[in-house]
Amino acid sequence: MTELIDYPPIVKVALDVPLRRLFDYIVPTEGLAPQQGMRVRVPFGEQTKIGVIASCNQQSDVPIHKLKPLMTILDNKPCVSEAILRLCQWAADYYHAPLGTVLAGALPKRLRLGESLPDEMPLTMHDTSRSVLRVPGHDLNAEQKIAVDTIIASLGHFKAFALDGITGSGKTEVYLQAITRALAQGLQVLVLVPEIGLTPQMIARFTDRFAIPITLLHSRLTEKQRLAHWLLAASGAARIVIGTRSSVWAVMPHLGLIIVDEAHDSSYKQQDGVQYSARDVAVQRAYQANIPVVLGSATHSLETLYNVSENRFEALSLRERAGDARLGRFRVLDIRNERLEEGISTRLIKEIATRVEKGEQTLLFLNRRGFSPILICHHCGWVVPCPHCDSYMTLHLSPERLHCHHCNTVRKKPRQCLNCQSDVLMPVGLGTERIESVLNKAFPNTEIARIDKDTTRKKGSMEAYLQAIEDTRYLILVGTQMLAKGHHFPNVTLVGIIDADSGLFSSEFRATEHLAQLIVQVAGRAGRAEKAGEIWIQTRHPEHPLLDILLEKGYHAFAQYVLTERKQAQLPPYTYMAMIRIQGRKADVLQAVLTEAKQTVSPENLRAVRCLGPAPSPMEKRDKVYHYQLLLWSYQRSALHDALNQLTHFLSHNKSARTLRWSVDVDPYDTF
Repeated sequence: MTELIDYPPIVKVALDVPLRRLFDYIVPTEGLAPQQGMRVRVPFGEQTKIGVIASCNQQSDVPIHKLKPLMTILDNKPCVSEAILRLCQWAADYYHAPLGTVLAGALPKRLRLGESLPDEMPLTMHDTSRSVLRVPGHDLNAEQKIAVDTIIASLGHFKAFALDGITGSGKTEVYLQAITRALAQGLQVLVLVPEIGLTPQMIARFTDRFAIPITLLHSRLTEKQRLAHWLLAASGAARIVIGTRSSVWAVMPHLGLIIVDEAHDSSYKQQDGVQYSARDVAVQRAYQANIPVVLGSATHSLETLYNVSENRFEALSLRERAGDARLGRFRVLDIRNERLEEGISTRLIKEIATRVEKGEQTLLFLNRRGFSPILICHHCGWVVPCPHCDSYMTLHLSPERLHCHHCNTVRKKPRQCLNCQSDVLMPVGLGTERIESVLNKAFPNTEIARIDKDTTRKKGSMEAYLQAIEDTRYLILVGTQMLAKGHHFPNVTLVGIIDADSGLFSSEFRATEHLAQLIVQVAGRAGRAEKAGEIWIQTRHPEHPLLDILLEKGYHAFAQYVLTERKQAQLPPYTYMAMIRIQGRKADVLQAVLTEAKQTVSPENLRAVRCLGPAPSPMEKRDKVYHYQLLLWSYQRSALHDALNQLTHFLSHNKSARTLRWSVDVDPYDTF
């Protein structure tokens, strides 16, 4: 063991590099007073880097002659609070990521690049004698009042609440009134939303209700705006912070309540870099800060419902729709042997016509953009492949092109089959663009809004669409899950789900859960005012037991059924899962590296952890790069993390692995 020797002042610095360790630097004595959480500029090899001081020490395991002095301290006071540093350390340990990378994701880009903090921070405002309200809140029903009172009673100590409210039950009003009471105690509140661009109505309700600064943190801000908003939160001047998943790291010195809206949503899971779940980080942050956290949803994840059953979370229920809103009625449309107009039942088209005549709106949901998933030769069956991926190209018509949604390759539509030279190329399958085309023919005098990633790329386009929908300019809405999240469309009385079958027979074990959540969320867009709504579901499997349970008994009965299946199959949440993903130009190298890595897991851990693979990912080649994976699962969370520690240690130090890109996904959202 290396002998510890007294040194000059030393700091351990977290750097944004792919090495899971801290770096020791000597502190020059010329007037520098380092503190934990300050940013520093340091030499690193032949480069200089910006890092964050993780701790201040008097000793190091590294010989003194090998230590370099830090170049400068960039801050007069800590840029990263002790609370955020502790949270980032937890995330680095749990998600097996470098602390420096986690910290980099917690800071605005300008601070990561070394920009100085202003000498004068924004003024802190905590005058609780003045009303924080612009307008008073609405009267609460009995369930809402119980929820608000229970949340407020927990201020000052940790409690995780699962607010289970059916669509239209007034969850947002519960948030607003709980926040009002928290603000009256001089506290800050963090509100997480899945995607800022999809929740303008919620943002509007907050700004209409409160007469205090509200700060937004999301990726659509400029870097200058993001830093300014971050500073407002860090100073305490912004009493309410609303943001997407990255705002879970925001410095908030007086944080007293966290709310996670639509907590089941997949957007809370970071899919690259540090693959964290903002929902889970929010719960951990509340635990560390000893404050309450509210997870709100009409369709909670099975993990959340399992935590409720294990008494880790407390359930709060809202079973009544607010005001005059009424639950929509489900109708299963068996399309076997049915005449379809490009995938839409003629019966559904007639029903849409009835709503159009009444001036009511219809929402058609299909979670696949483009005109058609594939273009196939009618003579020989040749399908247009992507030249860079193990997938086929999607046909788009406006403008006409073939587009791979995995690597973004675009090419012209071929005039003839490249296999047999036939000129009969037919689109097969459905996309939102194709549905829009069919409806334009059926309703030539009716304006139709197609809302998907292709039509909402421009800044402000989503907000413009939503305003036009509210003004009933569009009577027919066609869209992906972008339309399923939290929108209030009072004139929508018919919802059509075009393809329920793809989620019923997917190889991904979470697919049925996600399908059920989408069906319930999309269905919640109908009948939100005094008009009754109907939800028509097209399927070739109307007798499917999971679909039957969902529609006849509701989401909770469905969830309990699927939880029983998960327990029998030894799947999460009854077991713990992680995925090692690796990518490179040569498939045999990837397989060899993962095979050697697997052999480093100790026999003791292998008795408690199953390692499945290495195997090619379901899509082995994407954008000219091969992808392999190693799946780990266990009944013991500690054993799983021990195995991951051994695997990541090998991958961090193995010569071949260090030339490849690899990542760790703990609690993976999907296994693809």
